[in-house]
Amino acid sequence: MCGNANGDPQDDALKPDGHLAEDVVELGQSWKVTKEGCPCWDTCSGACGRCRWDKMAKYKGERSCGLITQRLGPFKRCHTTVDPNIFLKNCVYDLCVNDGLHLLLCQALQAYADICQEEGIIISDWRTLARCPFSCPKNSNYTLCGSPCPTTCNAAVMSSSTTCHPSTCVETCECHQGFVLDANECIPQDECGCLFEGRVHGLQEEFWGDDTCTQRCVCEVGSRRVVCRATSCRAGEECGVKDGVQGCYPKSYGTCTAVGTTHYETFDGQKFIFQGTCLYQLVGLCEKNQDLVDFQVLIQNGHHQGDEVLASIVLVMVKVYEKNIVISQEHPGKVTINDHLVNLPYHHEDKKIFIYRVGQEAVVEMDFGLTITYDWQSQVTVMAPSTYATTLCGLCGNYNGHVDDEMMLKNGQVTSNPDVFGHSWKMIDTPNCLELSMVECPTISKVLHHQKISKMGCGIIMQEDGPFGACHAHVDVNQYFQSCLHDFCLFPDREEVMCLVIARYTAACQAAGVSVERWRTDDFCSISCPTNSHYEICSQDFTQTCSSISSPVRCLERCREGCVCDDGFIFSGDECVLLSQCGCFHQGFYYKVEEIFFPTTREECQCQLGGTVKCQKISCPGGTEGKVIDGVYQCPSAPPGTCVVTGDHNYLSLDGLVFNISSTCSYILSETCTTDDDDDDDDDEVQPFVVKMEKQGRQKKKVSGIQALTLEVYGLTLTLMRGKRGTVM
Repeated sequence: MCGNANGDPQDDALKPDGHLAEDVVELGQSWKVTKEGCPCWDTCSGACGRCRWDKMAKYKGERSCGLITQRLGPFKRCHTTVDPNIFLKNCVYDLCVNDGLHLLLCQALQAYADICQEEGIIISDWRTLARCPFSCPKNSNYTLCGSPCPTTCNAAVMSSSTTCHPSTCVETCECHQGFVLDANECIPQDECGCLFEGRVHGLQEEFWGDDTCTQRCVCEVGSRRVVCRATSCRAGEECGVKDGVQGCYPKSYGTCTAVGTTHYETFDGQKFIFQGTCLYQLVGLCEKNQDLVDFQVLIQNGHHQGDEVLASIVLVMVKVYEKNIVISQEHPGKVTINDHLVNLPYHHEDKKIFIYRVGQEAVVEMDFGLTITYDWQSQVTVMAPSTYATTLCGLCGNYNGHVDDEMMLKNGQVTSNPDVFGHSWKMIDTPNCLELSMVECPTISKVLHHQKISKMGCGIIMQEDGPFGACHAHVDVNQYFQSCLHDFCLFPDREEVMCLVIARYTAACQAAGVSVERWRTDDFCSISCPTNSHYEICSQDFTQTCSSISSPVRCLERCREGCVCDDGFIFSGDECVLLSQCGCFHQGFYYKVEEIFFPTTREECQCQLGGTVKCQKISCPGGTEGKVIDGVYQCPSAPPGTCVVTGDHNYLSLDGLVFNISSTCSYILSETCTTDDDDDDDDDEVQPFVVKMEKQGRQKKKVSGIQALTLEVYGLTLTLMRGKRGTVM
């Protein structure tokens, strides 16, 4: 697509067959590289790519792309050397077709700035004018004109480079004195690691020393020398390269599922039904091994109030890498991480955990090959790598390839009773949780006859000429039909139980590469999509999120059903918004525009339009540390003070002063006291109250006692009288 570099621009639109392309779309399509499993689009129809004149005028303004050609602007010295008009045109086009996305403005301005500096031209600060901040790592400072040859841990490579010219000026981050650049971080020079076959490896970093995974090496701290030992991949693994990283990767994966109310299928293929609303271990590492990452997946079923039958799975909890990840029906479209509700996608800071949404499901991926999915309704899937074979336990079984010992209890004994098996893996007795043994439904035969002929129920998946007919030869329909019947029999008034099982069969067919026709209607199993989106039976557009603008996205190898944003809109968390309304990525978390968050207990930040984050320091009185509760920063309450009045004359004040007063008068024990200046500030924070005490003489007025205690608050007067126990006046 770059042409043939023969000096003649007239023949640059040549296709691989030697013929000139008629337009740019045909040119692009002719040079497309096919990547298996990763579909892409390269067609343009209707108004695609066109920009209305009013939008063009807007983006040509000097507060936008017009900054490039501004006569007295930051790039004025460059105009005679590098023609700015083509950069202006590209900038306007990019903003026009992407709803004015600010990130693209910054990228367009940077493109012109970079080429100007490559020509040796000094430009002025343009980032402040355009609101395009430049993020620098710790221990470094931003500079508009710095050296392109920074000091790094691999000094030999930089000194021998023929492409690095110290006289050239580039926009960069310069490490502080005594620090050097290493993997986009500025580290102390004495913390540089080891050089091995021309590559730098950090201190204590482990890596493979050969292409066959037979030498495992480490950079030792003291000597800064690489020490290697003979080793090999574990059972169930093979040496290979994935995403550019060499390593030992699983040969295969085992899958366990829990569906509906609840149907289980273990890693080794055992099917059973167990119903309980306590918290159970679905799967976890039981054969502890220092080479395997420890993890645990817990699930909980719901319970309909007043019913004697159970609802579907309402909560999935994943414990791994000291993180507690909760996906629940209570927060559809979001997840909770260590008690903090977060938007999707979520990227763990060191790339160990990645959580995102695909179709109707949340997907939790670990760097060691474990994947958990949950649809926020009833379906859970755990896919474990073969390296974990024989080491797992829980309701998913032990993953050893044998079905006969799948129902192994915690104590190592094997049972054939699903109720005993399920109870064994109960982890926590949640309030009012229960377990029911109801494997068979008493009216199943009647339900079977009705549903077999139904076109608006379980029978829809059995129809040879129906939407699932093409799938019958690829995925066994009978087990799904039986599960659907079972749940409908238990919940005859709840259509959704059928929908969930039919949706599961839909996913199984699509995973097998079979097309499923649309089966949902407005009257049967309809899906409610958020504003600016619509339902599709088979789509691969779920990766089009605000995060995909600035970082690579996962390639979906198959289509799924679910809600897809309308043209011109993109997923921002659980909403579909215009591109210009995309939020911010900050320390691995995604925040919507204007969302307030707290990265630390002493910092409050807000995501602003254009993807920038504005933060400010916060503190509590007395230097105490606050907490974020349900997304709100709260300072700790002061410990309650206590005032005590006893006997005839004994008083203890709120601050601990002891004194004596003998009298039979009435007193104000405590009340809120504010000055006029304080009223405006404290009205919303301090609730006014008055506590009064009435004393009365006894024993011929030689001593006194409390006759009445009165509290005035919230417009009420509450009185406790002596001799009227249990009565409030």
